[in-house]
Parts: sequence; structure tokens; C-alpha cells
Amino acid sequence: GFFQGNKKTKINLNNLKTKKSNLKVIYLGEQSTWKKVDRIIEAVKNLDCDLFLFGSTNAEFKKIASPNVHFMGYIDELEVRSVLKQADLLVNTSNQDSSYKFPEYISVKKPILAYDGLPAYIFKNKQDALLVKDFKKGLIELTKNKKLREKIAKNIQKFPIFSWHEITEKYLGLYKKIIAGEV
Repeated sequence: GFFQGNKKTKINLNNLKTKKSNLKVIYLGEQSTWKKVDRIIEAVKNLDCDLFLFGSTNAEFKKIASPNVHFMGYIDELEVRSVLKQADLLVNTSNQDSSYKFPEYISVKKPILAYDGLPAYIFKNKQDALLVKDFKKGLIELTKNKKLREKIAKNIQKFPIFSWHEITEKYLGLYKKIIAGEV
């Protein structure tokens, strides 16, 4: 992941939706109970959205999934951004504040639904993410409230996100200044 590239993907999520009007919700990463992925799978049942899960498929989760849950498996790291850009909403279900997922999500400027716990150290609720304990309520709020989705997507752009290449260039510039005695 982490900004390896922007390779165009052949995956077209619009073609996989169960209803044309449904929002596309993406979760990218480990599909495990400790990451609370089962909660988002349960939450999308009977809602106007399709959940696309990218990463190693959890066979147990397939048993509890409704038809609007799509287990997409692994994708090429170079295609991650291209896939994320197709989302209407990105989800982080785990109670972590330091995840590669957040910079990748932020980089595509899409609204984020996240667990209300440690992510609150990064995001302000209803400003640059919707932070919830109950994913179903959060999904309902975001599927019905386009203005909130737009507000979060706009505000998320304030976060400075750099690619590994940009970070490398910044460090090289700093090292050159140190060697030249400018710092």
C-alpha cells in the first residue's frame, strides 16, 4: 500500500453493487474479529450500501455476510489508490490510532467512518471523520446525510500526507543541508 503508485485497476465496483443507488463502502486490511470487521459486516445488513472487503478473506465472516457484502481478496499494492478512489465511504473498524490505513484513506479524500476510540486522537468527530461505537448507526447517518459526507471529505484534505518518495526527498534535502553546514 502506502502510496506505492496509482496503477489503474480493472476492478469496477459499480458493476458489483447489489443496487445501483447503493453507496460503495470499502474496508481494506485484515479481516479479523479483533479488528471488529465482523461488526461492519453485520452493520450493512439491509442498508443502502455495498461493503467491499479487500484483504485475506475470512471464511467465518462469509457465513454471516448478507448479499451486499463482497469479499474481494487481495489486490495489487499498486492498485490500492485506484480502488479506494471508487469508494463513497471508507471504513476503519479497529481501535488503533497508528495504522497505514489512515494515510491511504486520507490520500484519496473520501469520508471515513471509524471506531470511536483511539482514532479520536487523530480525527474530530463529524469534522474529518465520523467516529462511532455502533457502525450500523454510523452507516445510516452517512448514507442519509450527503452534506456530512461532503463536509468530512472536504475537511480530511487538511491532513498533510506524503508518499514514501516525497518523504525520501525531504530527508535527502535535510541531509544535504546538514552536510553543507546549513543546519
